[in-house]
Amino acid sequence: MFRIESYIFVNEMGHQMDFPTKNSISEEVTVNIRVFGMNPAHSRRFFVFSLSLFVTLSILVGFTNQAVAQTSSQLTGTVTDPSGAVLTAAGVVVRNLDTGMIRNTTSGDSGRFQVLSLPVGNYEVVVSKHGFAQTTRTGVRLDVGEDADVVIRLALSGEKQQVLCMPTPRL
Repeated sequence: MFRIESYIFVNEMGHQMDFPTKNSISEEVTVNIRVFGMNPAHSRRFFVFSLSLFVTLSILVGFTNQAVAQTSSQLTGTVTDPSGAVLTAAGVVVRNLDTGMIRNTTSGDSGRFQVLSLPVGNYEVVVSKHGFAQTTRTGVRLDVGEDADVVIRLALSGEKQQVLCMPTPRL
């Protein structure tokens, strides 16, 4: 158990004054909170300044997030074979024709791919998979707040194999 032996007060000039607890002060006690060793008047100003700074920064961060969300879009799509069946693990290259920026991804189990946070602009989508011809889709335009969804149909590869059958001589 603790016993309070004295109260410490800080006057307007910032000086500490100790008062014993026994009948030397009235029952009402004013408590002054000191921040970083400042006197009470400066402590209140510091608190108001800190609060206003926090509110201002919170508003700015909110506007920044909103501005980023409005200046980027996403490109999604589906990769299929000639019959319309989805193709998994197809390589997808998305290139911004205005800036040259390139983003790579692959199609998932459902044949879908997704590229997030793309700046607005004109894009080219190149899709390739072993056994299929590489396909390029140009003219994909991303505008502010508008996303694009494309379906890329890959044709079978034009690779030709030639098998020669030569008769074996009879002995």
